[in-house]
Amino acid sequence: MIRTFIKLTLFIMTIVLAVTQVIMLNTYSTSGEKLTTLQQELNTLDAENIRLSQHIASSSAIANISAKAQGYGLVKTALPLSLSSPLPVAIGHELRL
Repeated sequence: MIRTFIKLTLFIMTIVLAVTQVIMLNTYSTSGEKLTTLQQELNTLDAENIRLSQHIASSSAIANISAKAQGYGLVKTALPLSLSSPLPVAIGHELRL
């Protein structure tokens, strides 16, 4: 009687563990597929981020900004224009305002 009970218990536990293993494998395989999809999306976004960084760097280059300024009609001046006369840096005598 005890041997039959032990055999029946072992058989039931084997069935339960087999079903549990199938459920866990199914869950892990689905998670792996999601992980692969997310990894591909991450790689795509990284590549786009690099491309956009390069575009920003080329757009902010001095030569590009200079060409755009000339396109808008701005010209480079030889001498700066000052609306007020600057104060001398080193003053040898009293300051007159």
